[in-house]
Order: sequence, then structure tokens, then C-alpha cells
Amino acid sequence: MAEQISKGEGRDYVMDLSLKREYIQNALATVEAGGGTQDRWSARTFGLLMGEKHDAMLYANTNNLNEDGTPRKNGDWLPSRFSEGVKTNREVGLSVRSGNKEKTIDNDFQTTVKWNEEKIESESQGEVFAKDGNISKQGFTKEKNKYFSWRLEDEFQHSTDKFALYTNSYVSYDHAKTLSSTETSTYRDQLINESLNQGLVKADYLYAGTRLDLKKRFSWGDAISFTSSIDVSHNKPNDTYSLNKMNYAVEGVDDVRNLYSDQHKHSYDYSFGVRYELSLSHGWVINIPLSFMQKYENRHHSNYRLDRLDEGGFDELGILPSTTDQWMKAQDADNTYSSDLWKKSCKSELQLIRQGDEGFLLIVLPLEWQQEQYHYMRPDMDTVAKRRKFLFQPQLFYTNWGKNSKQIDYSLSMKQPDFVDLMPYGDDTNPLAVRINNPDLKMLIRNHLGAYMSWSSDSTDLSRWVAMEANLVRNSWGTRTSYNTKTGAFTYRNDNVNGNWDAKLAAGFSRSIDKQHRFRFSADAKLGYVRSVDFDIDYDNKGAELSKVNTWSPSVGASLTYQLKDFLWKVKGKYEGKYSCSNLEIFEDIKACDFQYGAELQYTIPWMKVGIQPDLTMFTRKGYNSNEMNTDDLVWNAMLTRTFCKGNVTAKLQAYDLLHQLTNKVYTVNAQGRTETWYNTIPRYVMFSLVFKLHKKAKNAE
Repeated sequence: MAEQISKGEGRDYVMDLSLKREYIQNALATVEAGGGTQDRWSARTFGLLMGEKHDAMLYANTNNLNEDGTPRKNGDWLPSRFSEGVKTNREVGLSVRSGNKEKTIDNDFQTTVKWNEEKIESESQGEVFAKDGNISKQGFTKEKNKYFSWRLEDEFQHSTDKFALYTNSYVSYDHAKTLSSTETSTYRDQLINESLNQGLVKADYLYAGTRLDLKKRFSWGDAISFTSSIDVSHNKPNDTYSLNKMNYAVEGVDDVRNLYSDQHKHSYDYSFGVRYELSLSHGWVINIPLSFMQKYENRHHSNYRLDRLDEGGFDELGILPSTTDQWMKAQDADNTYSSDLWKKSCKSELQLIRQGDEGFLLIVLPLEWQQEQYHYMRPDMDTVAKRRKFLFQPQLFYTNWGKNSKQIDYSLSMKQPDFVDLMPYGDDTNPLAVRINNPDLKMLIRNHLGAYMSWSSDSTDLSRWVAMEANLVRNSWGTRTSYNTKTGAFTYRNDNVNGNWDAKLAAGFSRSIDKQHRFRFSADAKLGYVRSVDFDIDYDNKGAELSKVNTWSPSVGASLTYQLKDFLWKVKGKYEGKYSCSNLEIFEDIKACDFQYGAELQYTIPWMKVGIQPDLTMFTRKGYNSNEMNTDDLVWNAMLTRTFCKGNVTAKLQAYDLLHQLTNKVYTVNAQGRTETWYNTIPRYVMFSLVFKLHKKAKNAE
């Protein structure tokens, strides 16, 4: 079990005990600070102490450049840019790792603190597909988000030839606050309705858990393992305040609602299991794990209509009643409930494993029995529901490595609808988007198949690859949608639908095209297909048929790179298409495409010792329904660097989006509609920064 532990999975940074010898018993530190136009700024620092038994890393990063990267072990920072809106990021992290000379003990302690702010603005336009006439929708949203998070984790491992012990414990806290303003409108030939919403969300989340694994290997090669875990979570408060002003243009009626929703919850789950590992000849291993899990979850979903109170004073966000009578009068009984869920699971697996020098095979045949009990309470209802299921979710994975490698994987997954979605009630807190539950909703079943092959040759410096992926979904959770032509309101009800599947085929190659291996050409091509099936929009309960949209997504990309010592030059281009058609006669075929082409350069001028890094890229979009999407955006970035003091000081001058044409646009299409969305981005800026690096070797370091 301990051999299969993936170190640092899902973490922001990972320290490696097998660093180069030059770093052993050494200290490394970097400090960077900069300021620029448009009030842009950045500051970050990194420190690393390395020893034969102990390591410690401390870093801090703060900026308003939409960057939330983390440091590498050599002090360089991994680039990571937030693409939607404008983000101010602040983060501090500490990692302490220790072990012994024999490398049988390893302890990794990590903690991070983050507090961020986001300002996101978006504009969307779209259509809802319907055989009786498409429905147009438009929306504008502004959000201001504030997040605080703290996470602490400790991982301990002790392993020998006969015994292995692994523990992992964590605790985390998150606080979120969101202020939002949204304007939406629905229209066909004329305006049908429009609404203005102001929202406030406050939520706290607390998570904690621990895991213990023990493994004993016998002299004849077999092994037995024990595992146990417990996790708890607490989410309170989880409050939403919403002030809605709706205008029904056709009827000439206004509706104002002041809503408050309390949706706090808490849960725990624990599990334990045992596994016997039977070692056979020729690299074959049979694993037989048995496990038990139990989970409890308590949810409260209380809604209140503060606009029902005659006393006044509740026309602003965040103001709540102070008396019991006011609370009772404001309660929205039709949309209030609480629930308790108990879930038990017993799982048995047969795992067939074969690992050799050239490949690895894994076959998993699991059988899981689940039992759930759900206590559902409303002001007018108190009921207990139960269900039992056997789940069979097999997996297959095979890979071989080397110059010619192959990989294939298959999995079958099953997902049951949540109990709350099966209760015979709905939610009409938003009269323009009413949702009704479906007690007959069935389990969703997904089949996944993937394959990958690659070939390489040392003599020709040519590498090739081909990949495919396919997903078939049975009993997809579609949405039956009823549309009221007078008010423009939609009523949604989930139901099962079949016929959804997707597939993707891709191939590519890369090779040098000259004897000196200075020029390298790479190209790839992909073809994706999505079959989306859902229910057509039902006008005034007249009945609906299935809507089927077929979307082809071809793409081709290529790049040519030339590199000689400190000089690197690269040109690149890419094409992506989106072509959709439907069985609905009113559907207008979609023929949209994106083009991207540009060049980049990296060079250090020897006599000036100045590094230059310009890059220029054109983003072209054609064929979209909205003119705002059909644009040509030329994005130009550049950076100059100069090192001093034997490389310990670096001055950087960075220019981002010099032509101020960078945009962020998202396009989606499925069987029920299409949406085109624009997001705000950070403004263009020019920034000057200094980087200081200190590397100190110990006297006894080799």
C-alpha cells in the first residue's frame, strides 16, 4: 500500500528529497518586487533550507496580475494566470520535510494561507432552441468575491521490506463572501420580461480528516493491508440574500421579492477495510480488498420572503427580522425543508495486476452494495425514504513504456440522483425559473474508453502519437422545459434521455528538419464529435419532442522552432472549428471557427547582456451569431531582462497586452441552446521589477 502512495497529489507544490547534491546542506532565497502602470504590482519571496535529513521551504506571493503560481524548488515560479475578471492574490506557504538516512521514514508537513479578491464582469447572449420558435436571452453580471482559506496537512510514512505505515491528517477552513448584480432579459419578437437582481452570499466551510494505512508483507511474498479513515465537514453559515425586481412586459406587471436563504449543512463519514495481496509467478498479483463505509449528512434549506413583512425596513440586503412572529410570517413554506441522510456501503473487489519491466496491467472487478435512508421534513410533510442498490463499476488499464508505448483504459461508472431531487416537490423561489422534482429519475450510467499510442526513433528524431476517446451515457439527466409565452417564465423538470455520446480522435508528430537539430517542426490534428440529446422546449404545455444537436469540432495546429544557444525563435498557428446541426427545422446551422497564429522570440544580446522576449499573437473568431464575438484581436507581450552581480540580481521590464486587445470569450452549445459569454480581463500594463537571489553553500557541502 505504501508503495502506491502518490506523493504530493493535488498539491500546489512538492519538495523532492532527491535534489542535486549541490543543494544538500544549502540555503536558497529569492525576493522579487515590481510596480507598473494601471496600478499593477507584484511581490513574492521564496526561501529553501536543505539538509540531509530535514528540508524547509517558505514562500509568499501577492499581486494583482491575475497570477497565482507557486515556486519550483530552484526558486523559479510556475506561471499560472487567472483568465476571468481581475484578481488580487495573496498567499503564504510553508513546507517542512524530514526523514532518516536510511530513507525508511518520511514526514511532510505543509500549510498554506490564501486571501483573494476577484472582480468579474460578464455579458452573455444566447438562444434557447425550440421547434415553435427560438427564445433569445441576454444577461449582464458583476461580481465582487472575497475568499480566505487556510489548509494544514501532515503526511507520515515509514516503510521497510516487511512493514509499511502511512498516515495523513488535514484540516482546512474557507470563508467566502460575494456581492453580485445581475440584469437579464428574455425576448422573441419583442421584450417578454426583464429582471434585476442584487445578491449577497456569506459562507464558511470547515473540513478535517485523517487516514491510517498499515501493510505487512510475509516471507513468501504475500501481504495484508488495513486501512481506516474519518472525515468531517461543517458549512455554517451559508446565507444568501437576494433582492429581485422583475417586470413582465407583456402583462405590464412588476414583481419585487426580497429573499433570504439559509442552507447550512454538516456531515461525517468513516471507513475501514482490509486487503490481501496474493503474489503469483510471472509478475501477477491478485488483490482482494473488502471495505465498509458509513456517511451521515444533515441539510437545512430554509427560505424567507422578507417582502411579506409590512413593518418595512427590509428593502436592503443583509437585514433580517428580529422577532419570532416576523420570522414565521416571512417563512416561505413551499420552499423550505430539512433532511437527514444515512448511507452505508459494503464493497468487495477482485484486482488483477501484472507488472513487468515493459508494462503494467490492472483489471478491477468491484461489487458494491449501498443502502440509504433519507428523512425529509417540510412544514406540510415528514417522510422517510429508503433504497438499496448493487453497483458494478469495472475498470481496465494497460500501459507499456519505451520508445513505442501504448495505453488503453476503460471504465463504467454509475451515479444515482440525490434523494432531495426525488422528493415530490420543487422550488419556485425564482418565478422565472421554477424547478420541479422527478421521483422517477433513474440512475445515470457512463461508459468511457480511451487509447493512446506513440512511436519514436533515435535515427530520424521523429516522434508520433495517436489518441482516441469515447464516452457513451445511458439514462442521461435531461431537462423537460415548459415555457410560458405570456410571462417568459421557464419550468424545469429533470428526466432521463438516451442517445448522448461523444468521441475524439487526435494525432500528431514532431521532428527536427535539419542535421544540426536546430529546426524542429511539430503538428497535431484533432476531430471531436458530440451527440447532444435533450428535450425540446414545450410552449404552454403543448408537448415537446427530442432535440438532437450534432457538433463537430475539428482542429489543426503546427509550430516551427529554431534554437541556437541563447537564441530561440518560434512561429505557430492553430485552427479550431465548431459546426453544429439539429433535427429541429427552425435550427440555423452553426459554422464558427477560431484562428490563432503568431511568433515569439527569446534572445540574449551578448555585448549588452540583455534578454529580450517578445511574442505576438493574432486571435481571430468568425461565424458567431453575435458581432461582438466575430473579432480580430492582436495581442503583443514583451519582456526585457538584465542580470547583475554574477547573476544574483535581475532587472525585468515586462509589457502585457501592449495593444489592449486581449479578450476572454466562451462559447457553448448543446441540445437545448447556445450561449456566447464575454468576461472582463486585466488592463494592459508595463511593469518594472527586481529579483534578488541568494544561494549559500555550507562549508562541509560537497
